Amino acid sequence: MLDAKRLVDDMPVFLKVVLNSSPELEIGAYMSSPGLRNDSRNHCVPYLDVFPDPLSSAHSIIVLPLLHAIDQPLPESIRECVDFIEQTLEVSFRDVEQWVGVDLS
Repeated sequence: MLDAKRLVDDMPVFLKVVLNSSPELEIGAYMSSPGLRNDSRNHCVPYLDVFPDPLSSAHSIIVLPLLHAIDQPLPESIRECVDFIEQTLEVSFRDVEQWVGVDLS
């Protein structure tokens, strides 16, 4: 894991190395697709780019926006805390079933 700046626009980014066999690549790409990226229920960190690791053919590098720590800044109100919890728990079992192709009933 490494912080960096994207050359195109100097945006601070986070580089994450993952195995090519990791389901994280496919799930993240799906959740970052144009159809889901703008869905208000999708709170996943979007992939800005994915490219092969030049040092290992078994790995890829995911480029993510650099986020701040969850407690920085601290919530200023109870409403902000409630909003955070609601957004975190917003995914329904039906959504999970559809995304991962598993019957949870």
